[in-house]
Amino acid sequence: MPAKFKSPEQIFEEQEEKENQVDELIEGKKQEEGEQRNDGEQKKAGAGISGEVKSRELLT
Repeated sequence: MPAKFKSPEQIFEEQEEKENQVDELIEGKKQEEGEQRNDGEQKKAGAGISGEVKSRELLT
């Protein structure tokens, strides 16, 4: 059975397709983590703001 040679265009298209699939997987993962992270960041941000206000009150 002879070896199949791919044209540079075929190789490029296959590589691009694989990269797109990886990008989609990464994007889906980021969205899932982002939803979880947003909950945590909102809590942290709230605590951080009140902490800053308290420290400013102590300074004045």
